Amino acid sequence: MRSPLQRVLTTGAIVLALALGAAACGDDSSSGSTSGSPAPTVANAWARTSAASQTTGAAYMDITGGSSADKLMSASAPADVSAKTEIHETTMAHSSGMAGSGMTGSGMTGSGMMEMKPVSSISIPAGKTVKLEPGGYHVMLVDLAKPLTAGQKFTLTLTFEKAGKVEVPVEVRAS
Repeated sequence: MRSPLQRVLTTGAIVLALALGAAACGDDSSSGSTSGSPAPTVANAWARTSAASQTTGAAYMDITGGSSADKLMSASAPADVSAKTEIHETTMAHSSGMAGSGMTGSGMTGSGMMEMKPVSSISIPAGKTVKLEPGGYHVMLVDLAKPLTAGQKFTLTLTFEKAGKVEVPVEVRAS
């Protein structure tokens, strides 16, 4: 026969096991359902190396929305990395001087050139992943304090409209 203490411990262990099992199950984000986390999550953050003469750099990452939609409003880097940061998007700039010229290579096409421009925010849909990647959205590091070198690590602080500030570790990789 079990003592009262053994019954309490057994019951507590069962309750704990059920709670942990439920938490481990979570939802399956691959099924298209929204994430159970209220805040966006950030993964695969990296920055490209820069040449000694470069004054700008870029950081990339995957941002997955939480249980409700949010917006990435801004980013900041430590002063020993860059003087300021901006959220940018790379788009096709249609230049009448270049249109139809047939020029290609180095980002040029027959209808224009690629250009980077600041954006006020990036929408992060609930449960969906938005990729900040070369040729698309990215965090622009302006007025680099020194060149970005492979293996260097720093922390970006992302500010979301609803979730607030999220610190993200970034590793510099050779491009």
